[in-house]
Amino acid sequence: MLKSILNKISTSFKLNSPNTQWEEENPIKKIKKALVGLETFQLDLDTIKIDGFNWNENVPVDIYNKELDPNDPFLYRTFEHDAFRFKGKFHKNKEVLKFYSRLYIPINYKGEEKTYEFNLPIEHTKIRMQFYIQKQTTVYFDEFEGRRIFLLDFNFMENEETSFIHLY
Repeated sequence: MLKSILNKISTSFKLNSPNTQWEEENPIKKIKKALVGLETFQLDLDTIKIDGFNWNENVPVDIYNKELDPNDPFLYRTFEHDAFRFKGKFHKNKEVLKFYSRLYIPINYKGEEKTYEFNLPIEHTKIRMQFYIQKQTTVYFDEFEGRRIFLLDFNFMENEETSFIHLY
């Protein structure tokens, strides 16, 4: 069931009747509705080990300091009709600090303990502070084709990319 939920999760739209405008439905509410029948348990966030990694990288940026794709074949070209448009055009190389955090998540389920590794594109001090404030989170469990699937509720992180983390 959880596998089908993960496959069906997408942004849905509903018609707003008086103005006939499209309005985006909150995907987190949609996911929570779909997870109602699954088995749940609480995970203590103090048991999660966090390693932080960072490095400096030179990246091309436009005049507004937005990172550009260095593999773009038109990165350094300008056309006559685009001579005064600077958005998305190469301006300079800038040194940028990049980081990610690796989480080691021990899950003890029905007497079996397994540690899962997961990378998040968030700095480790922010994750540690959020975990310290939250203390516990809900873990949803399901089995699909003999594999255990865990879905961790990280909505308290207030980051759309990490609202729900699924572990296989």
